[in-house]
Amino acid sequence: MLLAFKEIQREKLRYSLIIALIALISYMMLVLSALALGLANQNTSAIYGWHAHSIALNEQADGVMRASMLTQDQVNSIKEHTTGQTAEIGFTSTRLTSKSDTKHSVNFLGSTAQSFMFTNTTLSEGRMPQATHELVVDKALAHSAQLAVGQQVTLGSDDTPYKIVGIAQDAKLSVVSVVYGLLSDWHNISPVSPTIAASAVISTSGFTSKNGTITTSGQTTANSAVSTYTIAQFIQHLPGYSAQNATFILIIAVLAIVTLVIIAVFLYIIVLQKLPNIAVLKAQGIPTRYLIRSTLVQGTSIVTVGLILGGIATLAIAWFIPESVPMYFSMPLQGVTALGLILMGLLGSLLPALQIRKADPIALIQ
Repeated sequence: MLLAFKEIQREKLRYSLIIALIALISYMMLVLSALALGLANQNTSAIYGWHAHSIALNEQADGVMRASMLTQDQVNSIKEHTTGQTAEIGFTSTRLTSKSDTKHSVNFLGSTAQSFMFTNTTLSEGRMPQATHELVVDKALAHSAQLAVGQQVTLGSDDTPYKIVGIAQDAKLSVVSVVYGLLSDWHNISPVSPTIAASAVISTSGFTSKNGTITTSGQTTANSAVSTYTIAQFIQHLPGYSAQNATFILIIAVLAIVTLVIIAVFLYIIVLQKLPNIAVLKAQGIPTRYLIRSTLVQGTSIVTVGLILGGIATLAIAWFIPESVPMYFSMPLQGVTALGLILMGLLGSLLPALQIRKADPIALIQ
């Protein structure tokens, strides 16, 4: 609209300041959305890499794998209640010691050599474990600890060296790097009873359980019951995952509301200041809808330009952020964030537009 852009061109300083403010807000929103997605990815990248549909855990674990222990009878019952492929998982948090005696916290996931979890894991180099005391380590861990295929490390209290045979492309669970090994090695590094067969069982399909519960051999005691979850439900039970995402969503929503208020107040004040000019335009026969449309174009243009500048600043700063900062840029997510910001600008322009509609040329000119 010619009128909208002519006014912006005339009041360069005024509109430049509001554009700069919108650019800063959009920069914060884009960075926060990238951080939220990056942290979510560090919590779940290993889980999504399994390509599983469901998981079964001991009922007393409340959906937390590190607290789950399954006997062989429970594992057998779980396998009877699914038609898909299954994989047993032994999980424990431990420490990895490299040849330089540097210790790193890791999550060990053990399974059988033929499990679909191993088959689906994406490797950047090497192969999955096929024999005892063989490991696959996360790429980020390999980079930070300077590990390579063929090197030997130790895990936990097990003094027997483990050979690195592969490096996983992206394998993190609860923001900690994952190392994969065989289920038999899990018993060597985890302080569990020999009667415990696994921590969990995952399946490529759902479980035919009653109310999400499987019992062993008809028993109904708490120790024998097994709870089943979809992978999406299991992820929501990860410690701190839901609270972390809710916090980021709240912050981004507050910034969007702040943008709406800033645009509304800014344009409202400008409209009040130029009401006499608007009255003259109305008296000359300029349609009200044209003036309202001009205000809406101004608000949308301000947000769009600020968003573009914020996006450029986000891309520029991304080059300098170290790899240790978990930022992950997703075009769909960034697009939704940008669209939401533009929508806030459009809504913020409606308040001054209503003021234009109510303006009476005769009363204002007098």
